[in-house]
Amino acid sequence: MSLIVFLQKQTTIRLWLFTLIISVVMSEIITCLMSFLLQGSISYDYLLTALVASFSVAVFVTSMLIFFLTKLREETRQLHKISETSVKSEERAREAIRASHSALWDVDLTTGQVFLTDGWSPFLCGEKKPTYTTLQALNQLVPLEEHPILDRALIAALKGQNGSTYQVTHRVKKLDGNFIWVLSEGQVTERDQNGRALRMTGINRDITELKLAEDKIKAQLDQITHANTCLLEANSKLEHARNQLLQSDKMASIGLLASGIAHEINNPIAYVNSNFGTLKKYLASILLLLNQYEKVVASTSGHNPEHVVLAELKENIRPHILLDETRSLLQESQEGLDRVKKIVLDLKVFSHTGNEEQWVWADLQQGLETTLNVVWNELKYKCEIIKEYAPIPKVYCLPSRLNQVFMNLLVNAAQAIKTHGTVTLRTGHADNQVWVEVADSGSGIEPVNLKRIFEPFFTTKPVGKGTGLGLSVSYGIVANHHGRIDVSSTIGRGSIFRVWIPIEQPVSKPASAM
Repeated sequence: MSLIVFLQKQTTIRLWLFTLIISVVMSEIITCLMSFLLQGSISYDYLLTALVASFSVAVFVTSMLIFFLTKLREETRQLHKISETSVKSEERAREAIRASHSALWDVDLTTGQVFLTDGWSPFLCGEKKPTYTTLQALNQLVPLEEHPILDRALIAALKGQNGSTYQVTHRVKKLDGNFIWVLSEGQVTERDQNGRALRMTGINRDITELKLAEDKIKAQLDQITHANTCLLEANSKLEHARNQLLQSDKMASIGLLASGIAHEINNPIAYVNSNFGTLKKYLASILLLLNQYEKVVASTSGHNPEHVVLAELKENIRPHILLDETRSLLQESQEGLDRVKKIVLDLKVFSHTGNEEQWVWADLQQGLETTLNVVWNELKYKCEIIKEYAPIPKVYCLPSRLNQVFMNLLVNAAQAIKTHGTVTLRTGHADNQVWVEVADSGSGIEPVNLKRIFEPFFTTKPVGKGTGLGLSVSYGIVANHHGRIDVSSTIGRGSIFRVWIPIEQPVSKPASAM
């Protein structure tokens, strides 16, 4: 090999001269030896002949040798270029793998031996060179809790699942004790005739920075999600408060309207009632006059034609019957006027436009009666009212607000009854609290809906029949009084709503109007 290298370094002329000289010299030496051995002396004819023959042979041999060496030199040059390119490519590949924080691996599945490129060597043995290790040694670098993940992925690849590919994300412990995140991908590349896996190759990538960035983004997303949830809850509460304000304004407007109507009705009722009193006096005077007239006629003797006409007129008109019927009509009219006056008074009490926001001591039973008179038109055609009142003390409250609660419960009770039924009103007190109960014999509430009846806008009524705010607003009003609403219901038998209100409000938290 050293001779070939030496010849490759020589020029063509030197090769020619060197070859010719050696060939001629060797040929002459051999000729001299042969001549001396055969003839006992050296013949110059033989030397000349040998010189010509050796020169011819040397030219041929030298030409062949130079041709061979030229080809060899060219192939050597190309091989050297290929070798340099391969070395550069390999170096670039190593640099690329190192730059991407990756490393190639090759596993002999029959022995468990693993070959790792230098990308991961510093983490395993502290030396920047390719490393031979074992699967057992590598497993010791992976936390125990992540071994099942690696085992499942490896078994699936060995069985030929997912194209015999292996992909798993796990942690690897470095020499300094810290952990890095690794994405390991590989594939079975060799099997025996029975399909048994013999070899697997793949690549590991350090995705620690990516994992940390992913965790950071996830944490930010969780914060954004939490903030969004808080905003949605705040928006829901704001919407609830807004709806309550709208309902409150609506009820205030209704109260103001009711107060105005009551005031306008009260004026004509007042003078009609006054006129009825005057009419009663007039009728009493006329009755007195008629009685005196009858006495005068009866005391007058004879058959005066005028007396006959008056007797016939009395028989046709029958003034005593007419007077009795007039008294009855006046009595019924007076009762009607009293009824209208009571309704007007209840409207005024229910509206309370002058002192709506003031907390006062009030009788809830009286407020229930007042509200019942206001909504009687909603109940009277299909409800029989049963009252089971017990003596109760007055409570410190906003009467108009609680009347609004009673109104919602009474209207709901009436609407729960399809044809005809009963609405039972009860009152009582216990444990420094007063309770008011409204029970109906309606269709009842489904158990799945019973937990949602106080949610804003939740309603089981047909579209256009309810807004779903009545019970929600009622719940807010009762909660503002530091009370509660108990509900029980049976399908087909009706529902019971019981409102509990403390007799006195807590001093630490003065209640405010809704």
